[in-house]
Amino acid sequence: MSGKITVVGLGPGHENLLTGEVRQALTNATAVIGYRNYFEAVAHLIPGDALCISNGMKQETARAEKAFDLAKAGHRVTVISSG
Repeated sequence: MSGKITVVGLGPGHENLLTGEVRQALTNATAVIGYRNYFEAVAHLIPGDALCISNGMKQETARAEKAFDLAKAGHRVTVISSG
């Protein structure tokens, strides 16, 4: 079974500025990957049973590789980024 990867931008960080598409991608995710500080802004939108993978700055390649691995395993992956 193949999954899906959705990459979303969190904008300037205020929740009121998140688009409906971003909210939907987060609430439908079975896995969320991103820079650890971004999770603070959207943690309440992520399902409790979703796999959350965070790491530090300059780990973009590792995050992308993990997203592809999870999608290949059937997960609906949302990758969160800024702006």
